[in-house]
Amino acid sequence: MPIVVDMLAVQSINQSGIPDKMWQPPYVQFDTTMGEFTVELYWKHAPQTCRNFAELARRGYYNNGIPSL
Repeated sequence: MPIVVDMLAVQSINQSGIPDKMWQPPYVQFDTTMGEFTVELYWKHAPQTCRNFAELARRGYYNNGIPSL
């Protein structure tokens, strides 16, 4: 079950591919064979968790990673 992650508001990625500290996409969208779903990120409440989740999604960590039930 392939998953494609669409990062919105991707900005300020330097030459090494690492986003700067101001990079804060408002949400991450997952496209699956079962449909789409969006995860809204609450940067003011959990900035480090949002950064970790968004970065993992940007790198493709969640691609093809959720098994079917």
